Amino acid sequence: MKRILTLILASVLLLGVVCSCSGTGNGGNGGGKDVIQTDGDYKMPDVNMNGAEIKVLNPNEFANMKIDFVVPESADDTLDIAIYESNMRAQEQFNFTLVEDEFAATGWDTTYIDMANHFIKNVNSGDDVYDFIHFPVNQRMDLMTNGYIMDLSELEGFQLDKPWWDTNINKVININGRQYMISGSINLMPYECMTCIFFNKDILNDNALDSPYEMVKNGSWTLDALIELGQSAINLNSDSNWWVLEGGTSVAGIGRHRDYPMFFLKSAGIDFVTEADGDYEFSLESDDFYSAVEKIQVLFKGCTDGGIGTGDASATAYHYLTLFSTNRCLFTMGELKAGVELRDSEVDFGLLPMPKLRAEQENYITTDLERLHFICIPSTSEDPENVAKILDAMAYDRYKNVVPVYYDSYITYKGLRDEESLDMLEIMTETRTIDPGIAYGWCNELLTKISHEITSDGIASMIAAEKNSINETIDDFVENYLN
Repeated sequence: MKRILTLILASVLLLGVVCSCSGTGNGGNGGGKDVIQTDGDYKMPDVNMNGAEIKVLNPNEFANMKIDFVVPESADDTLDIAIYESNMRAQEQFNFTLVEDEFAATGWDTTYIDMANHFIKNVNSGDDVYDFIHFPVNQRMDLMTNGYIMDLSELEGFQLDKPWWDTNINKVININGRQYMISGSINLMPYECMTCIFFNKDILNDNALDSPYEMVKNGSWTLDALIELGQSAINLNSDSNWWVLEGGTSVAGIGRHRDYPMFFLKSAGIDFVTEADGDYEFSLESDDFYSAVEKIQVLFKGCTDGGIGTGDASATAYHYLTLFSTNRCLFTMGELKAGVELRDSEVDFGLLPMPKLRAEQENYITTDLERLHFICIPSTSEDPENVAKILDAMAYDRYKNVVPVYYDSYITYKGLRDEESLDMLEIMTETRTIDPGIAYGWCNELLTKISHEITSDGIASMIAAEKNSINETIDDFVENYLN
């Protein structure tokens, strides 16, 4: 997405376009002039839905991320206004009403089970209530394997090679030419859940440490560089030990989140599942994998155990982001949306992509969370082609008019606090991807176990115990559902 910085600089002008060309109600007469403004790189589809509803099933919340499709007309936040106006333009352009059915979360481990059951019941009833859903398919693969969602590659309305869709992610999850789910700018979640590193500028400067921004730019931002900077910053101060307690003064190298080792592995260029000529294979036994594990262990061991990590604050109310926001660690890991969560702190912080394994690695790799939600269309849809055309146009409009506002207003002004972070955002956006082993859930249980036990000596035995079973799962999936 080379145009991100240009789009950000143009966001004020775009907001003027938003206000001047939007509709004034839920729908329009359709078939008139193009209300969604284009600049020559998009051909507006000829669709008139004659006032029909297009309804999406979406969770009502996920980890404080901006995942909603519909916002109220009364919205007064700049970003919400941009989303509202984008919806109005689409509704006037194609003469429909966008309706969002927000499924109430029931729990971390139950929400998607319950949501999928609700959706399946709807499909089986033949009511065809939902035109599309927003769902982490790896949490309920039976939506695909039992035929509840359709192969989107059959639809001509989606232009998945265009920048308003996540081309890297969608290519990874296209298996043997089939595309059951897609990700793109139609929703902000792919931006919100990009994994990244935040750093405390004051601690960096107080220790006269080199700028990690420059390391990123010259390609030397690696796990070793992260460890070296973290080791230089650790300080017991007046505390009696390194255990993290509220009111303490010790400073660690990095604030830890126990689910993050898998994302450090991916950013280090480690593929969990590899593909060759349509064959997929579990691949976590390379020398690079074990080299990366040794370095990641340093991040997740406490300062008394030869590491640079904080104590196990995740089990207490004293959260790893709280540690960072109270100047208790140089770095912390998180999703991009944490920049907004940290905005009320006094910490002067910056943003970095996840580090490479070694400088020679060609690109940085930014992974979205394993519960990234995808756009899916029910297999029973009565009008999937027109739905695809409208979703494509909405993704285009959001890419033009909402994403720049998100970066400019929601992130830069409310969260991140320097121009160089915008350069980091561009790198992260361009390198955003996901592993097929995560997207299809083939090895998520093992990856979670490895993440939670990253400092143990039993990683090799974990892999040995699960490898054959994972490969059998992959082979069965490809043979029975994708051939």
